[in-house]
Amino acid sequence: MGNVRGLPLLVAVVVGLALLAAVGVVVNASVGGSGGGCKVRLEVNSSTEKGDPLAELAEKYNDSGRKLAGGECARVTVSETSSGIAKDALAQVWDERRDGAPEPQVWTPSSSLWLTLLQRDATATDRKLLTGEKPKSLATSPLAIAMPRPMAEALGWPKKRIDWKDVLSVTQKGWASVGRPEWGRFSLGKDNPHTSTSGLAATVAAFYAATGSSSDLTLDEVKNAKTRRFVAGVEAGVLHYASDATAYIANLAEADADGQALSYTSAIAVQEQLIHLYNQGSPTGETDRIGKGKKPKVPLVAVHPADGTLMFDHPYVVLPSASGQHRSAAADFRDFLLQDAQQRRFQQAGFRDHEGNAGSELARSVSLSEQSKRNLALIDPPAPGVLAAVLDSWDELRKKARVLLVMDVSGSMNQSAGGGQSRLEAAKKAAVATPGLYHPADEVGLWAFSTGTDDQPKPYRQIVSPGPCATTDSGSPMPSTGCTPRAAPPSAPPCAPPSGRCWPTWTATASTPSSY
Repeated sequence: MGNVRGLPLLVAVVVGLALLAAVGVVVNASVGGSGGGCKVRLEVNSSTEKGDPLAELAEKYNDSGRKLAGGECARVTVSETSSGIAKDALAQVWDERRDGAPEPQVWTPSSSLWLTLLQRDATATDRKLLTGEKPKSLATSPLAIAMPRPMAEALGWPKKRIDWKDVLSVTQKGWASVGRPEWGRFSLGKDNPHTSTSGLAATVAAFYAATGSSSDLTLDEVKNAKTRRFVAGVEAGVLHYASDATAYIANLAEADADGQALSYTSAIAVQEQLIHLYNQGSPTGETDRIGKGKKPKVPLVAVHPADGTLMFDHPYVVLPSASGQHRSAAADFRDFLLQDAQQRRFQQAGFRDHEGNAGSELARSVSLSEQSKRNLALIDPPAPGVLAAVLDSWDELRKKARVLLVMDVSGSMNQSAGGGQSRLEAAKKAAVATPGLYHPADEVGLWAFSTGTDDQPKPYRQIVSPGPCATTDSGSPMPSTGCTPRAAPPSAPPCAPPSGRCWPTWTATASTPSSY
């Protein structure tokens, strides 16, 4: 993989419809089972990491012959969507075509943190988005810092309990401070907290660590200058922000296969369960690949910060849109999932059970100590207003990005993308929609690529040079929130079929300073 550490913070390559495919929605519906004749149909939307085992258990439920109180049976179908994306879909009124999955009557995100944010949205719009009933947990998995074993040992693990202050220290001083200068700077893999539970929980944990408390985080503490310096220091070590932790895990697997596991990233803030999947040969997060893929040469260990972590409680939430029959079916399916046999299946997939008990497979795989099995330093989720302030603060404190959009404008982009628009029109709409996601200090540029011609021998051309979102090409200020496009996306010229896509992609990568 070469010098993977030197890659920029973010190069966004828009090749065909790649940008549209990166919105974070993944659908996986359970099929089969003998419930085809059941009149009650229950739609369950799950977070992505437990979608596979939940779909498998839904098929088992459909085959079980269970009856509801009225004598009828229910058929359960499971789709999966990233928790943050699903939260936004519910807040906007679920649209199957837009959101890529059927409207659910049951939602089971990774963490109740998303319920807190959804309730905030409900209050703001004066709508009822949750019933107010306290949901039961289907399974649990704590936030952990996944580290290659040699790097964790260099910080004193397992004898020493590593915390967020250690992360900040090695971020500021580098690996040379612990006697390993050959590893260079410390880099942290972290997700976007607006879409990822791992990213959200890690951000909350960093704020708590900065205050030294484990409960009742306050708005004043979130706004405190010392707290914000601590959090900004942790964020300064982030390699780049992914929408889902499996992206980091998959990239690390590639680096490991090339013998460069210690050159990609030093640590990844991630749900403990994904560490188990990685070590068992399933870096893409597919539970049915456990034990079938190639295990890493350098395994990851689960470090649970001594100054606080959060437990992902995977709540089972019956939504207000559920009818009486739906509620009856939802209760029966929940009771089925909480039975010992189904709880054991969650443990085999790398989760802890709904009471927090780790299975033997997980304990061996991620090197759990006796203390980390039973006595984690858990912190309480913050109140709704405080959680919202944490997210808003992250937007200001996060590491700033240098983004280069590379758009395919070859003739093939004139082909239909469905919905009465061409591929290029769809890609342009996606590109135009992205500026509102940027911080004014982020730098954004735009390239177009196609087949080279006599007049333009290189298969790419610069449309907009990378520059801060807070200024236009003329240098005048832009709105303080987000980024306004400084030029319209390019139109497709008449040309031959595309070729040489790797050239503009790698040139764009090389043109972006490695300091990002």
